[in-house]
Amino acid sequence: MNSTAIQAALDRQIELEHEINRLCLAKFAKTCIACGGKCCRANLSSLTIESWWLRNVSVRAHGKWWPDDWQSRSGCVAQGPQGCVLTAGRPTYCWSWLCEPLLAECGDLWEVIFYVFLSELPAELTRLTPTLDLLQLDETGVATNLPLIAERIEEAHKLLAEAQTLIDPAADKLDKNRVGLHLLCRMPRLLHPLAREAMLSRIAGG
Repeated sequence: MNSTAIQAALDRQIELEHEINRLCLAKFAKTCIACGGKCCRANLSSLTIESWWLRNVSVRAHGKWWPDDWQSRSGCVAQGPQGCVLTAGRPTYCWSWLCEPLLAECGDLWEVIFYVFLSELPAELTRLTPTLDLLQLDETGVATNLPLIAERIEEAHKLLAEAQTLIDPAADKLDKNRVGLHLLCRMPRLLHPLAREAMLSRIAGG
């Protein structure tokens, strides 16, 4: 096993999640704070601890963050006084955070597509093949599939860079249409019912 190559892949995953987190906070932090709702489910942080990949991403980013008695805790052990302690290594469920109030913050069709894309990118990344899930692999599985894992992470970085055309004020309409169509074709999961409804409402509104 090439531990240096695995560490490099973990670091690229951390960079990706940090950028997603930065973009999400810049857009929605005030709305989420004002809402005051609890979107976290008690058992989600255990998914990070139990997944070899997510556990190692989180440890590389934060060190050991979970308490030794995490299995007996009733709440989410990733929750600290300032919210989630994980800026990387979160379960993919925790990235699929879009709700109606947040989608209402998106001004146009392109913004809707962009933020839906952000919320679904981590889950898309983990599906290495139709039958191979990164989050289910143990250490040996990660080592065996490392070239594919590294390829998917780099693809995710490229998609994220391309997607930011959608929120670039200097980008022209043709480029935004092209990028939006590419993302929707590349990731059909973006057309889940809540997102589809928001997209259709922007189209109907002109």
